[in-house]
Amino acid sequence: MALPPPRTAEIFYDDAWHPVSVRESDTVSISRGLSGAGTRAEPTASTMTLGNRNGALSVYDPTSPVYGKVGRGTPLRFAVSGGGPRLVLPGDTVSALTTPNHASLSTSDLDVRVEIASDDYSVQQDLAERWLTTGNQRSWTWQMLNDRQMQLRWSTDGTGTALGIAATLTRFPAYPGQRIALRATLDVDNGAGGWTATFFWARSLDAKVWHLIETQSASGVTSVHAGTAGLRLGTVTAWVGPGFKGRMYGMQLRNGIDGALAVDLDIERDAAMGASSFTDGTGRVWSLAGAAALSNTHTRLSGEVPAWPPQRHISGNDSVIRVAPAGILRRLGTGKKPLQSALRRAILAAGPIECWPLTDGPESSSGTPLIGTRPIISEGGNSRFSWGKGQLAEWIEPVLQVDAKSASRLTATPPPSTAANAGWAVDWVRAGAVDVPSAELYHFVDSGPEGAQWVWTVQANPQNDDMTLTVSRADNGEGPDQIVIPSPGIYDGAPHHLRLRVINSGSDSQWSLWIDGVERANGSWTEPTSALFAIAPVFVLNLVDGAPAVNIGYLTYWGPNPPPAADLYQAMLGHSGERAANRFLRVSAEQGVPAACEGDPARSEPLGAQTMDGFLDILETASDSDLGLLLDRRDAVALLYRTRASLYSQPPVVTLDYSNGVVGGLEPKPADSLVRNEFTAVRKNGAGHTAVQEHGPLSVQDPPDGIGRYDAAKTLSLATDSQTIGQAWWRLHLGTINGLQYPQVTVDLANPRAAALIADLLRADVGDLLRLHRLPPEYGPGDVDLLIRGYTETIGAKRWQITFVCDPGGPWTVGVLGDRVLGRADTAGCVLGAGLDDADTSVILSTTKGPRWIRSTTHASQFPFSLTVGGEEVSVTALTDVAEDAFARTVTSGWGAAGSGQAWTMTGGAASDYSVTPAGGALQSATSRGVLRAMTIPVPTADVDLSVDFSTDAVPAGDSSYGFLAARWVSAASFYMARLQIIGGGTMVLGVRKRIANNETQLGAFTLPGVTYAPGTAYRLRFAVQGSTLRAKAWRTTDGEPTAWQVTAADGDLTAAGSIGVRSVLGSATTNPLPVGFRFADLTSTPQLATVTRSVNGVEKPHPAGAAISLTRPMVAAL
Repeated sequence: MALPPPRTAEIFYDDAWHPVSVRESDTVSISRGLSGAGTRAEPTASTMTLGNRNGALSVYDPTSPVYGKVGRGTPLRFAVSGGGPRLVLPGDTVSALTTPNHASLSTSDLDVRVEIASDDYSVQQDLAERWLTTGNQRSWTWQMLNDRQMQLRWSTDGTGTALGIAATLTRFPAYPGQRIALRATLDVDNGAGGWTATFFWARSLDAKVWHLIETQSASGVTSVHAGTAGLRLGTVTAWVGPGFKGRMYGMQLRNGIDGALAVDLDIERDAAMGASSFTDGTGRVWSLAGAAALSNTHTRLSGEVPAWPPQRHISGNDSVIRVAPAGILRRLGTGKKPLQSALRRAILAAGPIECWPLTDGPESSSGTPLIGTRPIISEGGNSRFSWGKGQLAEWIEPVLQVDAKSASRLTATPPPSTAANAGWAVDWVRAGAVDVPSAELYHFVDSGPEGAQWVWTVQANPQNDDMTLTVSRADNGEGPDQIVIPSPGIYDGAPHHLRLRVINSGSDSQWSLWIDGVERANGSWTEPTSALFAIAPVFVLNLVDGAPAVNIGYLTYWGPNPPPAADLYQAMLGHSGERAANRFLRVSAEQGVPAACEGDPARSEPLGAQTMDGFLDILETASDSDLGLLLDRRDAVALLYRTRASLYSQPPVVTLDYSNGVVGGLEPKPADSLVRNEFTAVRKNGAGHTAVQEHGPLSVQDPPDGIGRYDAAKTLSLATDSQTIGQAWWRLHLGTINGLQYPQVTVDLANPRAAALIADLLRADVGDLLRLHRLPPEYGPGDVDLLIRGYTETIGAKRWQITFVCDPGGPWTVGVLGDRVLGRADTAGCVLGAGLDDADTSVILSTTKGPRWIRSTTHASQFPFSLTVGGEEVSVTALTDVAEDAFARTVTSGWGAAGSGQAWTMTGGAASDYSVTPAGGALQSATSRGVLRAMTIPVPTADVDLSVDFSTDAVPAGDSSYGFLAARWVSAASFYMARLQIIGGGTMVLGVRKRIANNETQLGAFTLPGVTYAPGTAYRLRFAVQGSTLRAKAWRTTDGEPTAWQVTAADGDLTAAGSIGVRSVLGSATTNPLPVGFRFADLTSTPQLATVTRSVNGVEKPHPAGAAISLTRPMVAAL
């Protein structure tokens, strides 16, 4: 494309954005995100040259139109135009994108999805509808409600009276301007006699994960009127309501929930700039209505200009301003002052009448008030206070320490308050492990008239492990009996938040005592209260040597409506347990800093107590513990936090095909700098956990078995010690990714081959996923996913280039329940049971540990899936056990073909003795006894692990009956077997035997303890033959499988692969009436046999037997 691309720059003053000229002859550079380790980005930085030939930007010239309006910190935004467009809607009642009615728009169940970026998600807006009032052609309409909620309405008959409605109370996470996908489904008949509506959100329409917002169900099935209304995006026809304001990128309507696409609208793909109509991917023609417009302008920078230095050309004919706009992180990073404690900030934000924090320094003699009235003073010659030495908690300022062996008193005179005449509350925080005779009395004296002035006294009695509340007259001390609060739980040395609240109720007063945010006692007093006249804590402490002191702070006086005690208790705890994203948002709001969060705050890490650090340090502590990203917003002068969970399992925002030349300067490196095969996560002031990679190519073992030890440790702000386990293992996971690292990826946007990618490249931002496709073979097979940590962009008359700074993205692809690719668990170990040449499409899989692979005979919808062996990716299109049969068929005079495909071969008896029903394969002793009947099928491997259910319809009398599993069957004369013998009366004996040239030898036996066989009872028989080791076990199918093998034997006479099979015999001396039936069901085995498509990733080569094979994309548990 022609350079430079269309560019616009604007500065903000007089409450509006004003255009400024960017010199095309000079390059604009922008750097954004992180260039190194950590989670806190460097401030967004930029340089550009603004034209000032007419003096319009001469900020120091009194005659300039911007004089006194533009200066240090003036906001500037910069944008470029390129790539496919998006729809821009103004938020009026008529502007929309429309397509006429088509038969495909009528679906029984609804599944509608949009991808949008609203200017303001807090206001009601229309999303999409098929809603025509003329002729009663109402079908459905979908809106955003206030504050990130949604509503779906539908008509069953087209009228405005037969309506269904579903609306969410739960809010989806989005900030103004954020690009997000929303989804609503309606199951008109949920199978339970009703309907179900479900709402979701995701990062994009092609997201792998849709996050549930809310589900609503109601009784009575419903329907959606088919109607003749077209489909309309942005406003609702004949409905005077707010239209959508912002940008729309795409929309999908599916034929039923998760069904085929009825509408596939991707505006960037389908539309062209300047068009008034266009055709989508399903053939629907869309038209712009009203003020709807197409735009391909992308904001690349929103920042503040720190200086406006003028430069005039020596000729005097030109003047420019070279500016360096920067993100808000630059300005915020200049301040290093630690923030006050979370408790202090919460109290100030809530607006008390007065607060005496008692945080004055060691040389103080009184306590300074926060609001600025009178100080709290020490009274009495026996008072012993140590100012500035008391500690409530590490994250709270040092407070007043009341020393032992003292009788100490403080007196505060609250400021007058008319509001407090209706009620008041006083909070205080104390800590101390006092367990000897002492007393703490907190006197609260109201300002009633003489004879009606009341003193409310809260007394802490550690020696009795209780507290008392007394109300008495100030002049004579008369009053009711004390109210006792037993076991208050405040004498353990930890900080505790206490509150006494008194409010008037008619001629009475109602009181309540709160401890650590919980109301512990309440009652009433027959006299009204009034605003406080005095607050006087008195301490008679620890009249023994060596007794501990009491620490007290934040004595706070409130009016009748104090903030919730539970909120201040949490603030006292430093908001321990608060989620990382919520801390980011709360602290930013307290500082007055605009901030937004991408991702669900509820899925971020619970943190420990907020410490008294600098503002950005507090935010960085949160991001470090969550492993999210703290950075500048690109589209606003504000902070942005991307949660760790928002980085999981993303679709790539852009895919770069290396083979067509769109990637330049790619220099892969070994990921040695990122390797950590031992990681210790430590909770600050708590315990830690160490995760170690003990096996594999990146293990701590010495080469060549591993790479040696690469250890690291990190102290984190966590709410509980148990969080360190997940933290350690997740960080180990990130540090043990084998392969090359691609620290930088450069794309030339002026390259014609990149033209189709411009919109995606300009969308790509910090934290997004970038995919490299068709890399050279020396870089390794398959696509490479990269997590964008930052980028540098240069835009000029000769170059338009973006260089992305990246980390490996593969580790961030985590398990997604229900997903056919990411929801699949790997085995704990699997190898090739036989070697492969480079053309074999039948693969023998031997699972050495853990569960076996699912089978296509039982999980057909889960195929195909990909496995990797020796760097080659293969697609598994079918998979069975080498021998398996579910007997889900009906056959007479034989067994037909097994589920694994082989034909069963009959040995012994008549054909009529053999049959199959869905209950299993039957071998029947119809007219004879002592006849061995067997069914066998060939298998390609000598080593097998077989299991089958066996039952018989009679307990033998006079002799035994037998069921067998056979392996390495050469003929009826030579094979190994596990035999389950039912002795007359029902005793059961499991034996391992061999038959060689018709000579049978028992190799081991085990009598099943406490078992008496009952007719028709199924037992599971398992027989494993591995090399020369033979093992067997048997158990009732309704019981659990025994952990240990019951019979183990060794024999090497039969070594070749042959057939496996089942066999039965009714003893020749039995006296049971004939026929006697035997049944076998659910035959399974290992190894397994997979049918594959080779060389999916372009690698094609032979592989030896025993080579490890595993899922290409195994499910990884997220932190």
